[in-house]
Amino acid sequence: MEQSDVLVIGGGMFGTWLACDAAARGLRVTLCEAREALHQEASLVNQARIHNGYHYPRSILTGLRSRENFERFAEEFPGAVFRDFTHLYAIARHGSQVTAQQFALFCERIGAECADADEHQAACFDPERVEAVFRVKEYAFDAEALRATMAARLVGRGVDVRLRTRVERVSPAGADGIEARLSGGATIRAALVLNCTYAGLNTVCASSGLPKLPLRQELVEIALMRMPDTLGDIGWTIMDGPYCSSLPFPARQARSLYHVRYSVRGAWDEGDGLAPPPDDGSLRAAQVSQVRHMIADGALFVPALRQAEHLGSLWTVRTKLPGSARTDSRPILFRAVAGSPGLYHVMGGKVDNVYDLAPYMEAAIEAAFTGHRAG
Repeated sequence: MEQSDVLVIGGGMFGTWLACDAAARGLRVTLCEAREALHQEASLVNQARIHNGYHYPRSILTGLRSRENFERFAEEFPGAVFRDFTHLYAIARHGSQVTAQQFALFCERIGAECADADEHQAACFDPERVEAVFRVKEYAFDAEALRATMAARLVGRGVDVRLRTRVERVSPAGADGIEARLSGGATIRAALVLNCTYAGLNTVCASSGLPKLPLRQELVEIALMRMPDTLGDIGWTIMDGPYCSSLPFPARQARSLYHVRYSVRGAWDEGDGLAPPPDDGSLRAAQVSQVRHMIADGALFVPALRQAEHLGSLWTVRTKLPGSARTDSRPILFRAVAGSPGLYHVMGGKVDNVYDLAPYMEAAIEAAFTGHRAG
């Protein structure tokens, strides 16, 4: 039986962040990642947007939290931040859930920089379909550079990182915390266990006989594109409805293309009493690109998109909490598991959400180690 103070399950951004945080406090930390490398799922396959609040005019709280985290993330990870592009938010003239006036007021309320696009920038959009175009301050991140930074930080802080290692089951171990059985037969006992497996949260629940969390899962396609020269260094987001967005994707030297309607290739709800999720074979079969539809619809707003070249697509399962689609909020999940003291489910919707983990982590460590310091 191996011993650790903290066991982190899942090596994405949230898992690596929490492992480093715990190790910086002097705790012995083990991190188990089922894949052959860190940051290979949702931490890699997303639009690589460092949010500055603009994306959430229907959730003031999410916008404010993004504003607070934006500069902090950019300062902490300068080598992973891509600034060399012009980001424009265009407000659809018809069908948007926010008007141009409302968007400008929202930006003012949360303190986000926002200015009218110049004539050249505005000319990239069809004026019949776009009410207004705003130039904003928002960056992209290089997922590979971020992974390398976090991997080096784990080494520097002495975290025991175990790749290609799956946590097959967790169970209460009384006053000693939680016992975890690993692939290969090893077991680890830890006072604090953090399940940071994102789309796999309920996989750990099911194998451990724990109640399943109510989650919304979506199979998502991120198309990688080569944009025409006419779009230059411009990235754009069409607000606020079933529209598209394109940003630099530095990890692949490409531009992403995401469409609210066509990028989601399947969806299902998870939780107790619901049908089991689709298996890997079903998910692979559903991975039929809809990039032609993304381009056709996006070109209604950005005509030059018709000249873009599809370089390939990345696929992932995106996880949401119930109700977040309606409000467009991205709350943190940091939930203690009833009957299993020391076990927590952890999930967030954006990479810069990691800073919102701090108070939850503080409380969890205090609860797990009150009165003593393991090690």
